[in-house]
Amino acid sequence: MEELCAVGCPVSWIDDGYCDEACYNLACRWDAEDCVDGDSGCADGCLPSWIDDHECDEMCNNEACGWDGTDCDHGADECYEMADGQDYRGERSTTLSGYTCQYWSHQMPNQHTRSHLNHPTAGLGGHNHCRNPDGEEAHPWCYTTQPGVRFELCDVPPPQANCSLKDSANPYHYHTLCPFDCAPLLGNGMCEVRCNISSCAYDRGDCGIGLDLSAVLTGYVKQRTALSMYVLIGSGVFVGVAIGFVILRFVLFKAKKAEEQRRGYTEAEMKGMDNVHPDDLVQ
Repeated sequence: MEELCAVGCPVSWIDDGYCDEACYNLACRWDAEDCVDGDSGCADGCLPSWIDDHECDEMCNNEACGWDGTDCDHGADECYEMADGQDYRGERSTTLSGYTCQYWSHQMPNQHTRSHLNHPTAGLGGHNHCRNPDGEEAHPWCYTTQPGVRFELCDVPPPQANCSLKDSANPYHYHTLCPFDCAPLLGNGMCEVRCNISSCAYDRGDCGIGLDLSAVLTGYVKQRTALSMYVLIGSGVFVGVAIGFVILRFVLFKAKKAEEQRRGYTEAEMKGMDNVHPDDLVQ
């Protein structure tokens, strides 16, 4: 068996020119610059592109990684305005009974579907702070680590007025860094959703929203916009349907000819026979 430097990371993957998440740790020498232009990271498993990507990643939610940028609302105050606490982004992590909250990114001891993927604007992710995704309950709550108690409302202060908008609840929140894995994708003529953010100049103009001024000054010419890609794909679908229709007509024509050959007469001959009196058929 091939030697591993970490779970899921064979030694042969290190310094192979491809960024392997399983190898981005101290034991595997941070994948030997395959992920970043440097030989160190802030914490095992925390890729540089994960910081400030608008998702709270548990591996990056620590002091060494700057608390995942603004993704985990680190240091947010307890102020919220909505009566049900959907906009609560504080750091309380105990219930009314004093039970410790379970991390939203964990599935133990309670399995659930309240993930960042299913509720991307609810402030969930790699932390155990009280939240109320989509206003499911009358108050911020959490799953607990207490055996026999699946979830419970949290011990948070009452709502207030004139609270500041928190980063994870702000629909106009912009990433402060361009993800590292976007570097080879910028300006390739394809609109990459992950790179379609302001700090990446909206995929360097590939998504048809913006274009880096410095790139224009250096003679960059955008190859294809997202609209042109949609037109190209639509044209391909139309041509494919047209070809399929022609093939279907040909197959039906061949089947009709085979049926006429089996019967011994055509449909036109059969219609002509309908106009003949039965007595005329007896000779």
